[in-house]
Amino acid sequence: MLALINDTGMIILVAVIVLVFGASQIPKVARNLAEAGKEFRKAQADIEIDRPSASDNV
Repeated sequence: MLALINDTGMIILVAVIVLVFGASQIPKVARNLAEAGKEFRKAQADIEIDRPSASDNV
């Protein structure tokens, strides 16, 4: 879906985000998204460590 967004679409998307959140809130939102991504990757890695692999069952 993101492949369908061209330059004009990206500019419109950024403008809508600035209108919705306000220019002062954008860094906070970006920081929170980055933190959430880190937590997600950490939890995903923990699940991969805890889950037995298929070769362990043989």
